[in-house]
Amino acid sequence: MKLGEVLEFIRTAIEDVTYKEFSEIIKEANPDAKASESTLKSYKSLRADQIHCGAELSKAIESLYGIDLYQSVTDDPIVVVDPTKLKPDNVQLLKGVGATFQKFPLFDKHIPPFNGQEKYPAPFCLLPSVLCEEAEFGIQMLDNNMAPIINKGDYAFCRQLLTDEKIRQGHLYLASFDKPDGRTFKIGKAGLNGKEISLVQVKPGAKPARIQENTLRGVYKVVGRYSGEAGINQ
Repeated sequence: MKLGEVLEFIRTAIEDVTYKEFSEIIKEANPDAKASESTLKSYKSLRADQIHCGAELSKAIESLYGIDLYQSVTDDPIVVVDPTKLKPDNVQLLKGVGATFQKFPLFDKHIPPFNGQEKYPAPFCLLPSVLCEEAEFGIQMLDNNMAPIINKGDYAFCRQLLTDEKIRQGHLYLASFDKPDGRTFKIGKAGLNGKEISLVQVKPGAKPARIQENTLRGVYKVVGRYSGEAGINQ
């Protein structure tokens, strides 16, 4: 993509602000960035092979949005190197336009990200997307209720359901939901009963987790796992 196209996408689709407001956002992140109103507008006229914006603007955009300007201009899609800099909803927006995500966050005993949240919880680390191309985030298992499929200490890799994707009986999902004592999440094989999702756990004797639709914050498909014994090399 052209530099002007990348910046214009960030300004209009991610921030939805004027050039003046966008300039102020960037300057607050890095006062040395070449990002005046007139300069931002001038980037629209650059050719596809030009990235004459300076290192300071690149650093500001990466610190604000996790987007690598250099790679986004030299490659075709927008390249995201740290999705936790974005709102979770904007991650879905970028996926919808074919952005490349080089890494995904791993959460260590944290609640997974929800739609509508302003920011991600702090990740334990970022993992290379080659570990699981479909994954949007990973979460560490805190018990053995899904053993031997996923054991305590293992990492489950998940992604958000697509717009037209339906929950399928017997497939593995992570559901985040509200409880009186705070938000929580569970992983299990899905069952459906009207407006209730039943997550059936593998452990013998474990009772299914029955979650009412009106308490759900998000449902994510489990698309991979990583052994806790192997460890995560940051």
